[in-house]
Amino acid sequence: MAQKRDPAPSQNRWHRPLGDLEQAVMDVVWSHGPIGSPGVQAALAPARQLALTTVVTTLDRLYKKGLLRRERVGKGYQYSAAVSRSDLEQRIVRGVLADLMAEFPDALTSLLEEDAALPPDVYDRLSEWLRRQREEAEDA
Repeated sequence: MAQKRDPAPSQNRWHRPLGDLEQAVMDVVWSHGPIGSPGVQAALAPARQLALTTVVTTLDRLYKKGLLRRERVGKGYQYSAAVSRSDLEQRIVRGVLADLMAEFPDALTSLLEEDAALPPDVYDRLSEWLRRQREEAEDA
């Protein structure tokens, strides 16, 4: 019997942080602006010796995830960020938090109740997020 596969994640929701190489490539694109795959490879070269095909594959995956834009230039592409660093961080945290609430609601609630070290504004933002989540659940 074939195993049931999880459905693909929606494009509007991010469930997992980026891998190390994906994060490094995004950092290069954010800092350099529009850049081709050879430029990304060169920017990563001091720390990583990567084949150009590895860089191209990583850029293509980030493009397919909706994190990069690309424009055909000659035989290759110029890549630019489709999301800002802060937008991506928010998507990741939002997705991880939603996943934690879905899988471990009691543990997450207990952790938040016990940790009095959070600044008051964090509690305010969490309250606002919870209010929005409740409204969305009621509307669904």
